[in-house]
Amino acid sequence: MDLALQSLRIKETPALFSDYLYDFQKTSRFFRWNYRDDWENCAEIRLREYVHRDEMRKILLAQNKVWHATESTIRNIGKFGESNTLAIVTGQQAGLYGGPLYTTYKALTAIKLAESLSVRYPQWNFVPVFWMEVGDSDFAEVNHFHLLNPENELVRLGLDEQPRDFRSVYHRKITADIDGLQPRLTESCMASEFRDNILSELKNIYSPGKPFPDAFGEWLMHMFGDRGLVVVNPTDKRIAELSRPIFLRALNDWEVLGEKVDEVSDQLKEAGYHQQITLQDRQTFLFIESEDGGRCRIDAAAHGFHVRHPQQPYSISKDELQKILDNEAWRFTPNVALRPVLQDFLFPTLAYIAGPGEISYAAQLKQVYDFLQVTEPVFFPRCRITIVERKIQKLIGKFGLDYSTIFESRGNLMDDYIKANEDNKVSEAFGMAEKRLDDLIGHLDEVVSAVDQILKPAVTKTREQFFNSLKKLNDRTEQAVKRNLETEVSQLSKISANLFPAGDYQERVINHLHYLVKYGPEFVAALYKILPAWTIDHQLLFI
Repeated sequence: MDLALQSLRIKETPALFSDYLYDFQKTSRFFRWNYRDDWENCAEIRLREYVHRDEMRKILLAQNKVWHATESTIRNIGKFGESNTLAIVTGQQAGLYGGPLYTTYKALTAIKLAESLSVRYPQWNFVPVFWMEVGDSDFAEVNHFHLLNPENELVRLGLDEQPRDFRSVYHRKITADIDGLQPRLTESCMASEFRDNILSELKNIYSPGKPFPDAFGEWLMHMFGDRGLVVVNPTDKRIAELSRPIFLRALNDWEVLGEKVDEVSDQLKEAGYHQQITLQDRQTFLFIESEDGGRCRIDAAAHGFHVRHPQQPYSISKDELQKILDNEAWRFTPNVALRPVLQDFLFPTLAYIAGPGEISYAAQLKQVYDFLQVTEPVFFPRCRITIVERKIQKLIGKFGLDYSTIFESRGNLMDDYIKANEDNKVSEAFGMAEKRLDDLIGHLDEVVSAVDQILKPAVTKTREQFFNSLKKLNDRTEQAVKRNLETEVSQLSKISANLFPAGDYQERVINHLHYLVKYGPEFVAALYKILPAWTIDHQLLFI
């Protein structure tokens, strides 16, 4: 399979992420390490302070065998028993059928970086690890996926909503309605020599009754196990036992931790950045599982704590929480600010492969890491890719578009094209009409107001009616222009739908199945082969 990559520097968001990539000094006070050249310093500290090797090795081996671990993965798990092994970690929510493309890109970046560092620093082992984020209760975010069907329409396929089920994702199982997806899934994928086999494999992995984490773990092993990826389910009760010291600090020092996040939030605002993590008043960094399985935020109260159950909130004393933590640590899960610290407490993490939002989260956590006495890792940007298929390449060439312009437009190609090609007389006519109408109404306002000030609101209302009518006529005229440019608009719509489905980056919306079915299982292997480990620009993947 012939694939080619081309780097494209685009306007990255958030602004902090852009500066992190291209002007690190502006962001350096928010991070301990520079992802370009601080690897050795970070590695030496992480190796020295890590203490959970044998326990995590046993847990990882048991977990990954459930997901049909490959020999490569088992060998990598064995390396955690060695004192010179470091982890290259990434993670994502357990999206149905793998979720958006960036899940694949995160895993590949972790694998490529681990291999690259192994060559650069042969004295150490580097193991890629995927942290399954299944401790939260955002089922609505993981119960669906998107494809482009053969008609170039964005299709959403998913499991039924469960609005009154407040359990974390790790308690959920694949429901029977997964079988009802199969006909629609087959229909939504283009016919190819690969389709039936790939969909059959997925059907076996995502089978009714299987726990969500196990299905996602199997999918990750199926996709990346041959590259030695190690998968972890952090909600394992054995991991919760190891996590108890961090949970205890979060319970006892909730106020100090909150102050540290707020302090950095203020510094971010002063530097012109926006904060990603916003803590509510008296919010702790912990959630607890209630008796009915709901995941509930713990807030501090005047006397003890308050458990924010979505239906029946209740109060609880610190002693009661402490007792639960001593005996049932598995009932606790971290919030978004504590999760990275817990992850790096459990693993000898040298690098965390992060997306734009995650790196912005990390900017608020340096003081949290320091206070909890965990050394933060290097935050390394995941690869960001837009796939440009041959049919789209041809259309882009036909219109003489360049990719920088396309990415600046972000789905507004049609409007830009119409404005550039519509009859200038039409545009000028409406512009002139607006100006004249504005002048006439302004003069009328002066005359009427001089007669009676009470009539002034009536003039304003009349003005709104005139301009609304003019706008409607303008819109109808633009639609007529679009009809005259119907073929061109349709082709531009096709470009936008492929590169920016629903107006967002392709990697954040489309599921990998769209490309696996069209190009076969070797698609991921071919991408892995050409993907560089150290690129920071957005990548165009031509296929």
